[in-house]
Amino acid sequence: MKRSILVLFMLASAVCAFAQKQYQYVIDRNLPYRTGGDEYVNEMCNVDVAYVQGLTDRPVIVWFHGGAMRSGSKEIPQALMTRGYIVVGLDKSYLAEYGIDADRIAALVPYSGQVVTHYTERGDHGISPLIPIIDNLAPLYHMRPDCPPMLVISGDREMELYGRYEETAYFVRMMKLHGHKDITFYELDGFEHGDMVAPGHLVFLKYLRSREGQNQSR
Repeated sequence: MKRSILVLFMLASAVCAFAQKQYQYVIDRNLPYRTGGDEYVNEMCNVDVAYVQGLTDRPVIVWFHGGAMRSGSKEIPQALMTRGYIVVGLDKSYLAEYGIDADRIAALVPYSGQVVTHYTERGDHGISPLIPIIDNLAPLYHMRPDCPPMLVISGDREMELYGRYEETAYFVRMMKLHGHKDITFYELDGFEHGDMVAPGHLVFLKYLRSREGQNQSR
């Protein structure tokens, strides 16, 4: 009983300490990054940006939503609005539009990502999601040793979608064989594909804090 009370006290103290460091975020929504196009471009080619006014030199988190290329929309996860990080919700075309070199990205963090050709694309050609294909649409086709650092997160191997754990584990192994020196693989035990995002945020934020510390020590 005393141990339980101590744990609860420690948790309460941690929550109070965290609350004292809360930042007040401002979200600018639907900022266009491409103009002069058709109605679809005007509707889809915009970004949301969450930031703390007055803070500078903070890491920028760029969040691409999931949804099997058929569902979902840009979003800014509440859990990532912490420590004054700048959070951007957008699609990948933003990088090319503004001449941002993808190789300058500090880290890539896929959450249960598809690394063979996506099952939606395969489905459009009548191929079962249980039949893997690797072509030029698959991340596995484009591996190289000089990619940015990576944290690869998967759900539980016994609960993931279509063997996604084994798929991403193979990707991590092949990246290492290609010579990538900074890739970490994390399995979230007890979480399936649909509910691994929230604990994934915790793993990602811890990873980001560790990289902040590395950069500050250099």
